[in-house]
Amino acid sequence: MDTWDVVGKLNALYQSQDILSKWQGQKAAEIQDAIPESVRKAIETIEAAWAEKLQTGQAQTVSIETEIKQMVLQLGMSVKGSALQAVFTPGRISWDSKGIDGFAVAYPELLRFRSIGKPSVSIRHG
Repeated sequence: MDTWDVVGKLNALYQSQDILSKWQGQKAAEIQDAIPESVRKAIETIEAAWAEKLQTGQAQTVSIETEIKQMVLQLGMSVKGSALQAVFTPGRISWDSKGIDGFAVAYPELLRFRSIGKPSVSIRHG
């Protein structure tokens, strides 16, 4: 196996995703075509009637969540409610790996404190 094998698989994955996306679009169009015009208009009326209320509710929810996060950051600890909890995670400690690796040349005993996690792969549009 070499990189060209992976390139071929990535191209096949893209084609598969593209076909799936087109099928999902075709399905949605067929569903819309199956809905009578009177029902579509009723749905549009309902959507319009609820739009502002839902936007207001969403904004209020985001505001409360932001407030909770700020409060928990100030407290510095997790807080549990009856149905939800706000979990406090302290800042992650990181080190300058290049600097530490260079320092470990002179002090190799530092390397016994190092651990290397498992590698991972994510597929992104690029």
